[in-house]
Amino acid sequence: MGSRAPALYRAQEAAFESVAQSYRNASVKPQLPEEAVRYKVQAELAVQQKRFDDAVDLYDKALGIALWWAPGHYNRGLILGELKDYEEGIRALQKYLKLEPNAPNARAVQLKIYEWESLVPRAAK
Repeated sequence: MGSRAPALYRAQEAAFESVAQSYRNASVKPQLPEEAVRYKVQAELAVQQKRFDDAVDLYDKALGIALWWAPGHYNRGLILGELKDYEEGIRALQKYLKLEPNAPNARAVQLKIYEWESLVPRAAK
C-alpha cells in the first residue's frame, strides 16, 4: 500500500461521514436518481442469477451516484458476505448503520458484523 492510500481512504471516509450526517438530518429523504435505479435493478437481477461479483459492481455504480442510499450499502454488504469478503462486507454494513442507525434490522445487522469479525483473517485486523 502506497503512502497516499491511507490519506485517500481517510478522505473517502470523511466524505462519507459528511454525506451520512446530511442524510440523517434531512427531514425529507432524497429519491434515488434514475441512473442509480437502473443499476439497482440490474444488481438485483445479477443476485437472482447468482452473479455476485457483477452485483457488487452494479451496487458500486449505484452508490457512486447516490452514496447516501442505505439499502444499497446493506445489499452490497450481504453480497460481499456471500463472496466471503467479510472485511469489505463489514464496512458496507457499518455504512448502512451510519445512514440508518434506527433501522428495524439494526440489531441483526450489528450481530452480523460481530459474526463476520470473527471470520476476518487475523492479519487483516
